[in-house]
Amino acid sequence: MNQKADLLFLNENQAIAAGAGDIRSCIKTMKDVFSLMYAGDYVMGGKNFNSHGQEMVFPESGNFANMPKNGPDRRFMAMMAYVGGRFNVAGEKWYGSNRGNLAVGLPRSIHTVVLNDVNSSMPLAIVAATKISAVRTGAVAGLAAEYLARPDSKILALIGAGAIGTSCCEGILETCKNIEEIRICTVTPTNALKLQAALKQSHPGIKTTLTTSIEAAVRGADIVNSATSGAQLPLIRAEWLKDGVYCSMPAGLKMDDALLDASFTKFADNWKMYEAWAEELPRPFEKTMPMLGMYFFEAVEKGALPRAMITDFCQVVGGAVPGRRSSSEKILLAMGGQCVYDVAWAFEVYQKALAQGIGTTLNYWDQE
Repeated sequence: MNQKADLLFLNENQAIAAGAGDIRSCIKTMKDVFSLMYAGDYVMGGKNFNSHGQEMVFPESGNFANMPKNGPDRRFMAMMAYVGGRFNVAGEKWYGSNRGNLAVGLPRSIHTVVLNDVNSSMPLAIVAATKISAVRTGAVAGLAAEYLARPDSKILALIGAGAIGTSCCEGILETCKNIEEIRICTVTPTNALKLQAALKQSHPGIKTTLTTSIEAAVRGADIVNSATSGAQLPLIRAEWLKDGVYCSMPAGLKMDDALLDASFTKFADNWKMYEAWAEELPRPFEKTMPMLGMYFFEAVEKGALPRAMITDFCQVVGGAVPGRRSSSEKILLAMGGQCVYDVAWAFEVYQKALAQGIGTTLNYWDQE
């Protein structure tokens, strides 16, 4: 029997041409993903089927001249998932991250997604996914804001203005139409000025201000998004956050324990993922995985926070529980990132590329 298999290769520009940067469509896709998560129609790695992925980091020191040394945001990671429903596809995101890239004009993290037929396991596509990864994070922040932010939110505070912070800004502006002011707090002036210039073009009616003070950015803000990288993690004090605030946290931070008390309503993108991390990673988590969800996990483990106080966001999208319950409610969303996002969004981009004739067809094998 003759067997021939082809796959589609999309470079970064081709992925963007096929819609990788379409935040509005991505928000709709993420809504479908969370609906599938609520139904249980997905699988990720690990023994609890919810692992974030396998991480490889380098030692702090060593005797091999060619082996890199550990550094801020320096790692390789393999993330895998199956997404059911209309997607019905398996895939993996493979990426490397190194904050040192920024000094030589490269993105901090560089991503590739491989999509596979779920039955034959044959590869369908290899997709350059740096834009895909950033946009899916911003789309989740925007989707969550639709459910968790006050509809009359006017002030958005951004802690960090890199690729993820910018994408989260786009996602939130897509679902929160009453924003009048954006405060951008960053230690990287180039990123802040770039985002400010882009916002003046895309949203000329919105006031933008720049600051290096986290307190100045978040005091009085209706929505806070913290997405920074590097060795210095941001500290957001609970006392700075107003009644009615919605905070999305897709990156590491220093923990103010006051955020754990009952005055804050807490959501997680996927609690089982944090359970998997707790089994996989060495402690203390404040060094190995200083994410809001891991601080939640530690507090639950120590008995300082009832597990019942943390709601999986998929339950909100699935209609099982409400999102925001009152205008004064202070809401935190822990976002750790999941490969189901990448696989679903890369599949959407792949489908659009096929329909538009974008990309390069590669022969995987041709055997008799």
